[in-house]
Amino acid sequence: MRHTLAPLSVVGNGTDLPGLSPVAAARLHLAVVRTVAIIALPASVPIGWVGIATNEPSLVLTGSGCLFIGVVAAWQLLMGRPQAVLLVAISAFVLGVSSVFVAHELAVTLSSSIVVLIMVGISLLPGRRVAAYLAVMVIPWMIHPLVKHTFWGGRSWHALVLYLIQAGVLLFGISSILSLRNEIDRGEDRYTHLFRRAPVALWEHDFTAIQEWLARLRSSGVEDLRAYLAAHPDQVLHGIGLVRTANVNDAAVRLLGAADAGDLLGSIPPALTDSETRRIFAEQFIAIWDAAPALDLEYRGRRFDGTSFDGMLWWSNPAAEHDHLHRVISSVSDLTGLRSTQRELEAAVSSNRALLEAVPDLLFLCDSDGTYRDYHVSAAATGAVHGATESDLYVPPSEFLGKRPHQVLPYHLAEKMMIAVVTALETDCVQSFEYELPIAGEDRYWEMRISPLKGRAQILALVRDITTATRARIELERLVQSKDDFIAAISHEIRTPLTGIVGFANLLNDADRDLDPRERRQMLETLAAQSADLTHIVEDLLVAAKADLGRLELAAVPTSLRAQAAQVLEGWDRDSVHDLTVVGESDTCIGDPARVRQIVRNLISNALRYGGPNVEIRIDQGPSFGTLTVIDDGPGIPPDHIEQAFRPYHRAAPRDGLTAALGIGLPIARTLARLMNGDLTYEHTGEAARFTLTLPLATPAIPLQRTASAAVPIGMFGRSGRR
Repeated sequence: MRHTLAPLSVVGNGTDLPGLSPVAAARLHLAVVRTVAIIALPASVPIGWVGIATNEPSLVLTGSGCLFIGVVAAWQLLMGRPQAVLLVAISAFVLGVSSVFVAHELAVTLSSSIVVLIMVGISLLPGRRVAAYLAVMVIPWMIHPLVKHTFWGGRSWHALVLYLIQAGVLLFGISSILSLRNEIDRGEDRYTHLFRRAPVALWEHDFTAIQEWLARLRSSGVEDLRAYLAAHPDQVLHGIGLVRTANVNDAAVRLLGAADAGDLLGSIPPALTDSETRRIFAEQFIAIWDAAPALDLEYRGRRFDGTSFDGMLWWSNPAAEHDHLHRVISSVSDLTGLRSTQRELEAAVSSNRALLEAVPDLLFLCDSDGTYRDYHVSAAATGAVHGATESDLYVPPSEFLGKRPHQVLPYHLAEKMMIAVVTALETDCVQSFEYELPIAGEDRYWEMRISPLKGRAQILALVRDITTATRARIELERLVQSKDDFIAAISHEIRTPLTGIVGFANLLNDADRDLDPRERRQMLETLAAQSADLTHIVEDLLVAAKADLGRLELAAVPTSLRAQAAQVLEGWDRDSVHDLTVVGESDTCIGDPARVRQIVRNLISNALRYGGPNVEIRIDQGPSFGTLTVIDDGPGIPPDHIEQAFRPYHRAAPRDGLTAALGIGLPIARTLARLMNGDLTYEHTGEAARFTLTLPLATPAIPLQRTASAAVPIGMFGRSGRR
C-alpha cells in the first residue's frame, strides 16, 4: 500500500445541489457569495454615511444590515467554505427585519436589490421548480418600490430614479450570474463527459455513515482500528453496508460486468463483497481513521459473473481536509492485461534463464568496440554434462569487464575477435572461428561465435570448449596417418619375403634351368627362412589385431623361459644365430608358452637387426619373478627415443644385410608381457643394450591353467595404445 499526496476528487461543502457535480455546485456557491460581498460591503458604507450625515436612523439601520451581510459573505470566502443558501437565509432575515423600520427610499431600494439579487442567484441553482418558487418571491420585491414611491409616494420623479438604480443593480448582478451559470453549464457538460467517458473506472461514494460509525468506535475506546477489524471481521461487512454509491461511470459498469449503472448504485452489491473487497474497504476505513490523505492498492477484484480481474485502486480521503465524506471519488485501473503480459514476460524470462543455464558455454556481452559488458557461466558442472564455470575463464571477471579484447587477450586472438565483431555488425551475420588458448597452464581449444544483437550496437560472443573434439580429431588424423604408415609398412614387409619366395619358387619350378644340388639347397633354405619371416609377420599382425579388439586370450600355465628360448633358437636360421647362446637357469614362470616364444623371437630379431654383432640371452631368477634378458653390444636406442621404440611403426636403421622390421615387434612384446602380469623393459649400461622380460614365478597359489583376455590395446587398428 502506498499513500499519495494529492486528493483525487472535489467533494461538496455541505450545500450540494441536485443536477450539479460537486465542482459545479462549489463554483456556483462561490460566485453567489462573491457577488453578495461585492454589492453588500460597498453599499453599506455610503448608506451608513448618508444616514449619519442626514441623521436618518433608517439608513443607518439599512447600512448596518448590508455591512453584516457583507461581513458574513467575506468570512465565508476567507474560510474557503462559501454557502450561498445560508447567506440567502441570513440576508432575507436581516433585510426583511430592517425593511419594516426603514422608510427612506434609498435604503429600501438598495436592500430590496440585494435580496432580489440573492434570490435570483439561488433560483439558478437547484432547478426549474425552485426557480419558479423564488421568482414569485422576487416579483413583489421588484414592484414594491415602484408601487410605494410612484403611485403612493407622491414624488414620482424621485421614486423613478431610485427604481432605475435598483434595476441597474439587478441587471448587473443577474447578467453576471447568468454568464457564470452558462460557463458552469459548459464546465458541467465537460465534467459529465469526462466522468462518464473516462477509460478508468470511477465511483462516487458517500462515506458519511462511515465517518459517524468510526466516531462512535473512537468514543467507545477503540484505539487501533486495524487490530479491531482483524479481531472483528464482521465489523468490516458492517462498514461496507454503510457505504452508499452515488454515481459510477461506464468504465466501472464494464469492469464489473454489470447490466447498467443501476446495479452499482446504492449499497455495495453482496455479489462483489469477497475477501479482496473486504480488504480494500478495510484499508479505506483505516485511512479515514488515520486521516491519511489518499491511498492506492493492488487487489484481485471480482465481477458479477464470478470472474476475477487485477486492479489498482486509487482512493482519496477528503475528510483529511474538509471533514466531509459524502462525496468520495475512487478510481480503479484494470491491470488484467498488464498482469497477464507481466506473467508471460516473467515466464519467458524464467524460460530464457533456464535455457541460459542449460547452455554449457561461456557467454559474453560486448559493445561494438569489443568492450566486455557482461558474461555468463554455469553455476557449477552437474550431472554428465560439463558446463563452463569460472575456472574456464582466461582471466577473472574483474580483469576483463569494462575492458577491450586487446587489453585482455593475446594480440593475435584479440585481432581475430575484433575482425569478427566488425564483420558481424556490418553484415548482420554470425561469425565464427577456432583458436587455441591455454587455461591454468593446460592447452585448450575453443570456438567463438559472434552474433550481432538487432537494434543494438552490441554483440553476443558464445565461446565453446572444443578441446575434447579437437583432440579427438587430432587423434583421428594421427590414426589415419598411422593406418597409412601401417599399409605402407606391411606392403613393404610382406612384399620383401614374398618377392624372394616367388622368385626362388619360380627358379626351382623351372625344369629347363640346370641347378646344382648346392644352389638348390641354398634356395630351399632361403624359401624356408622367408616363409618363416612371413609367418612371423602374419602372427604379429594377428596378435596386434586381437589385442586391439580385446579378443586376445592368453593361457597362464607353468612355463620354462630357458626351454622357450631354446625352442625359438632351434627354429631359427643357424647361420644367423650360430653365435647366440643362452646363459643361466630359472625356475618355472607363469605365462603362455606360445606368447613367451613370440616375445623372445621379437627380441632376438630386434637385436639382430638393430644391435651389435654379439648377442646373448641371459636367464635369471628373483625372489618372486624370473627374467629373460637379450643383450647386444650395439649403440642402443637414444634416450629420447626409448618410449617411441615401444610404439607401432617405429624402426631404427637395420644392420647391413637385414631388412627393416615392421615396427610392431616391441609394442606387441611389451603388451604380451604385461598381459601375463609381467613387463618388458629396456636399458643401456654404456656397454650393452638390454631388453628384459619379467614374468612371475609359479607358486602353489597360482592355478595351473587359466586364460585371460587382452585389456591393453596396441593402437594399430584404431584403438588407443596408451595404458
